[in-house]
Amino acid sequence: MKCMEQSQSINQLDWQNPKLLHRGRCKTHSTFFPFPDERSARNGSRGSSTLYRQLNGHWQFQWIPEVRLSPEGFELPEYDASHWGTIPVPSNWGIEGFQNLLANRHL
Repeated sequence: MKCMEQSQSINQLDWQNPKLLHRGRCKTHSTFFPFPDERSARNGSRGSSTLYRQLNGHWQFQWIPEVRLSPEGFELPEYDASHWGTIPVPSNWGIEGFQNLLANRHL
């Protein structure tokens, strides 16, 4: 199995090329997944496992520029985050408008 990504010859330096995200990196994947019992593991359908949870969707999100400015207790289930915005997952918070990106100058 070939996991190295082939790239074309580029006239730009890598760091100058916004289309080049990585070089020589294996494709992301997960090879292990927990199942509650041997029978369901042999079936191999992770979506049917009681231990599987799809995280895609809309999440409450608040971008904070520094960790020390995080609201007290925000990690607790009872924290009221109703005033936060929402962000689709998966996504990028900068592209979604939660941070002023320097890269926006080039878009």
